[in-house]
Amino acid sequence: MESIRIGAPYSFVPSSFVGEKSGVLPGKKEMPRSVTGRICYINHAHRFFQVAYEIHGYHLNECFKF
Repeated sequence: MESIRIGAPYSFVPSSFVGEKSGVLPGKKEMPRSVTGRICYINHAHRFFQVAYEIHGYHLNECFKF
């Protein structure tokens, strides 16, 4: 895993997009949509970090364990 620090970019597939497929081209493999956000909070004691990102004008957050 790349270095975890405040402000670092982080790419992932949001949990709400897990079952959705997009970007299908003829003869191509389906790929889930991914987003890139910025790490805005790190909790070392409980070993998780929070990523803030924007989709369609909505500001969202998602947390990940490390």
